[in-house]
Amino acid sequence: MFLGGALHWMAIKTLGSESYQSILAYDLAAENYREVPMPRVQTDNQDVWSLCIFAESLCVLTFHHPYICIDVWLMNDYMVENSWCKVFSLEHPKIVRSFISVVGLVAYSKSRKDVLIEVVMKNLIWYNLEIKEIKTVKIAYNMPDVLYDLLVCTESLVAPDYIPSSAEKQP
Repeated sequence: MFLGGALHWMAIKTLGSESYQSILAYDLAAENYREVPMPRVQTDNQDVWSLCIFAESLCVLTFHHPYICIDVWLMNDYMVENSWCKVFSLEHPKIVRSFISVVGLVAYSKSRKDVLIEVVMKNLIWYNLEIKEIKTVKIAYNMPDVLYDLLVCTESLVAPDYIPSSAEKQP
């Protein structure tokens, strides 16, 4: 996952006979590695962790065994350990029946009552945070079943094909 000029991924760190989940980051500008603090969560050894970017923040999904719910944690201030905050849990059996079904979170709705979730095979669902119900998103009604890539676009005043001239480049 790319955020703040660094690539992030989940790793397993081993100290003696103990092993635990860890987030590693590689800063592309400084060309160095660092460990990102994890949320302080009481978990079972069978819980599964996943990393994504959500709401422009680093996000950890905790899949609780036997996959009865998925907790969503956001790091509000990058690299600040105490800034991890559990924002909600996904508690619908259709979503969490298989820990591999949720790929990542995409976006909140405008009302912030729903979350758009990417699930296996590039499908999308809306999850209502209040009534804990899901709705499948249909991309196009008259298209054959094809795989597609999901990309989140962020508004910017810079054109996507903008290439600065040599006069505009910083030394």
